Amino acid sequence: LFASQEKGPKSFSRCSSMAAVFVSGFDFETPESTIENHFASVGRVSNVRFQGNGAAVVTYESQGDAQRAVDELHSSTMEGNKRYVAVRLDKGKGKGKEKGGKGK
Repeated sequence: LFASQEKGPKSFSRCSSMAAVFVSGFDFETPESTIENHFASVGRVSNVRFQGNGAAVVTYESQGDAQRAVDELHSSTMEGNKRYVAVRLDKGKGKGKEKGGKGK
């Protein structure tokens, strides 16, 4: 095998340290700025991407910030909302053909 080839070059280390959380349960009309502000209370948010009504993926600049969001913001309420949000680490299920499921 080729010893000179490395997996995960260091030039990509910043990207690999980013982590996301999947958020669901917030009011449908919640603006992106409210979501970003709520989740920025525990770390540096780099992106908010809606995943339909009442759901979004919030990307943090570090894995630690994402874990802190799960630990501290799960079952919290965002400003102007009446519902509690569910927060979990995003495993990248928003990509590819994941909805096909395991069944046939």
